[in-house]
Amino acid sequence: MDVIRQSLSSKGFSDEAIRIINASWFTGTDKQYNTVWKRWCGWCKERQIDTIQASINDVVNFLADCFADGRSYSTINTYRSALSFTLCNINNVAVGSHPLVTRPLKGVYNLHTPSPCYSSTWDVTKVSRYLKTLFPLDQLSLKLLTLKTVMLRALSSAL
Repeated sequence: MDVIRQSLSSKGFSDEAIRIINASWFTGTDKQYNTVWKRWCGWCKERQIDTIQASINDVVNFLADCFADGRSYSTINTYRSALSFTLCNINNVAVGSHPLVTRPLKGVYNLHTPSPCYSSTWDVTKVSRYLKTLFPLDQLSLKLLTLKTVMLRALSSAL
């Protein structure tokens, strides 16, 4: 990503160091950060703000505008991360770690708490209790023995 290369170069990194750092990015991260950077540049252009030397207030206002536009906590956090990596530190603090940035992110989280990934879950203890009743193993049908084995395998490999 050009902006990352430029940012690292302006911070004094060698071409080889930049090449190695760029190799650490996943393709998806590169795409996400490009999207963020385009949005950031457009936002800054409208307000005649230097995209690299922006103030902490500019960053917070940008993130607040993104929230006002309906962006989720996760999206705004990605924006924070991308800007933190590309913008210059402020008072020797990375933009994304600056208290004036992290505090509003907590506010965004509280105002728009992310939804759980699943609408429902099931109680593993109920399944475990039932599996304990399937005993002794040598008296189970092949079907029940197979189902118990499959369920135990699934439970032991869950992340």
